[in-house]
Amino acid sequence: MAMPRSSHRLFTALALLFASVAVAWADGGALAGRVETSTSPLATVRVYAYALADLSLRKEITDRSGVFLFDDLPAGLYKIIAFKRGFMPAVVMLSRASQDAIQFLQVRLNTPPDYSENAAASFWKIRESIPTDVLRDIDLPVVPVFAVDPGSPGSQDSPAYEETVSRSGFQTHMRATTGTHEGPDTGVSRLSGAQFDVTGQVNDLRIDLEGGYTALASGPFGDRGANGSTQALSLRVANSDRSTIGFSSSSSHLAAPGSLNDAESVEFERHQLTWTRPFGQRASSTFSAQYVEESNFYRQAAYLAPAQIPGASRSFRIEGTYENQLTDRSNFKAGVRYRDRETDYRTADVRNPLPQKTVELFGRAGWKVKPAVVVQYGLYSALRDGTLSLAPQGGVVVQLGDHWQASTLASRRMSSEKDGYRRIDFSPTYYRDARSCGEAQEYCYEFSLSRTSGQDGEIKFGASHRKIGETQRLFFDSDFFDRFDSLYLVDGDRLPELKVEVTHRISPSVLTRIESHVGAGGGGLMRTADNSFYENEVRYLVTSVDTQFEGTDTGLYFAFHRLEQQLTPLLGTQVGSGSDVALERLQIGIRQDLGFLSRMASDLAVHLDMELSRGGASQELFDELRRRITGGLAVTF
Repeated sequence: MAMPRSSHRLFTALALLFASVAVAWADGGALAGRVETSTSPLATVRVYAYALADLSLRKEITDRSGVFLFDDLPAGLYKIIAFKRGFMPAVVMLSRASQDAIQFLQVRLNTPPDYSENAAASFWKIRESIPTDVLRDIDLPVVPVFAVDPGSPGSQDSPAYEETVSRSGFQTHMRATTGTHEGPDTGVSRLSGAQFDVTGQVNDLRIDLEGGYTALASGPFGDRGANGSTQALSLRVANSDRSTIGFSSSSSHLAAPGSLNDAESVEFERHQLTWTRPFGQRASSTFSAQYVEESNFYRQAAYLAPAQIPGASRSFRIEGTYENQLTDRSNFKAGVRYRDRETDYRTADVRNPLPQKTVELFGRAGWKVKPAVVVQYGLYSALRDGTLSLAPQGGVVVQLGDHWQASTLASRRMSSEKDGYRRIDFSPTYYRDARSCGEAQEYCYEFSLSRTSGQDGEIKFGASHRKIGETQRLFFDSDFFDRFDSLYLVDGDRLPELKVEVTHRISPSVLTRIESHVGAGGGGLMRTADNSFYENEVRYLVTSVDTQFEGTDTGLYFAFHRLEQQLTPLLGTQVGSGSDVALERLQIGIRQDLGFLSRMASDLAVHLDMELSRGGASQELFDELRRRITGGLAVTF
């Protein structure tokens, strides 16, 4: 039976009065609030206060009146998250000027009327805004489950309903793609593929299964196109105690047009196992093991690749980490990593080969000095064939008022290597993983300034300066067939970078994210397999624009890459002129959900992707255009 409107208003007034009294009795200020539906308050709702500055987390549970209270909540910018199974979670941005401030907050949890595509999309958008630490604690289902109206038989207050929600529900998302791939170095090939994602709940287990394949085959009219394929499969299972186990496996193959020799083909495969176990509410440990085998994947061309990059390699890596949120003001993470690598250079002898076995120890911690100041510090060490390197790291995060935040980070590596002896090492790296200070750098300095304006968006400016400590192949695209979208960085390269990231809601139904990174530097010495020496110079521009038109369920994606690498020969080099590598890539993608046409099409979406690129290791290739056009259909059920 629904509560009369007058009684509901009286109840609301009494609940807020209770919250006011609670805050008045609190020592040094507090945050009080109330969680409700459209008709009544909600009891046993978990409410989290997540500090964006130091990533600390506090939790409270609402009483029978739907009221919660956080005592002595420090100043800063917070995400307030409210969650109860059977409802859409709610996320509210909150700014506290001081620890003594007294604030009130009302949060409403909604119950969508049906299981529609729009409701599911809203669920995923809210889920993506919830920090990982909170997701682990609340065990939020990976598929949205919606409650019936409060107060009716089988409502969320019924134990039978709670059991049904937590132990049932699967969602499957499938996508099929077809198109063409054409270029001067690959010929004309047909491109086809399919992906699937199955998520759901079985008793106390959350399951996420993903997989897919992509095939590249010669054209239908005898065109001498490239042939290749990729396959991938991953499985992740999470228990109700927050422990998870995951396994992933992928393999890829590519043969150039007219290639009859298996030694010229490109092969890559990777297998990984990960296990995470929690210890109480604040600590957890993770163990992972990974095996990678490749042939001709890391090396681009013999006369352009550094000598230390192998023609084929096999590596095995195991890693264990432990992290703990010690107190509301301090946290730490520590780990150990072991790597064993075998290499085959297929070229002239390399005088200082890669270390076969490496043991690495690393750790980092954070401590909140003041409500608005967090100090970060850490140490990375590596033991390689009797030599030891240490890389201490430190930084500060400062909250500047209600919306602004500044951070700085510095790291510098020290080594016990003998004078005149420089160890040669190599690490393949994806660009998104290499944008911040890491262990492959001699030194690194970073600064960023960001402003958050609630749900309207965020803007972030950043700058960094790094000196590379070991050779890297920096991949800018995770697609196996786009492996040439990459640059070589060598020991001694200095690389300054500027970055801008903007998320802005242009209108109530249009959300845009812009990201741009530009870097230019070099100065390192590259020795190629033919024993020639070059000075390395690199430049890159990476820009993307992702816009969501929520009113028509339309997504538009735009990305542009411009990569340049110049090798200037040094005195004594046999090659008479420098070698240049330049690549440009333009990507445009459109995704259209069909739910706005009719309810029957609410689980369907079409997509169209176009990619134009040019460039390579010669001027002739730069003038030739490569095209890739694909389209397909996605269905959710």
